[in-house]
Amino acid sequence: MFLETVWSAIPELEWETPEALKKTSGLDEGTLKRTVDFLVRWEFVEVRQYPGTQIRRKPGALSPVEIASALRSIGDAKPQTTSGRVRIATRVA
Repeated sequence: MFLETVWSAIPELEWETPEALKKTSGLDEGTLKRTVDFLVRWEFVEVRQYPGTQIRRKPGALSPVEIASALRSIGDAKPQTTSGRVRIATRVA
């Protein structure tokens, strides 16, 4: 999975260049750019342009792979039915 490969190559506290990420991940430039663009769009990473383009994980950001897995498990859960109606939420308080 490209997302997991790129995510693991991006440091959390240090800035990294796209060239170094390309070398570390082993991905071609187009795939790397699309993956980084996704991470930027959904705010998993930060990008700065000076000096040159550099990328790092946002401090404290959760892995997008873990988030996707959690969302998938929610989507796979079977809805509860009560008297023929589907319950989409459970009252907590």
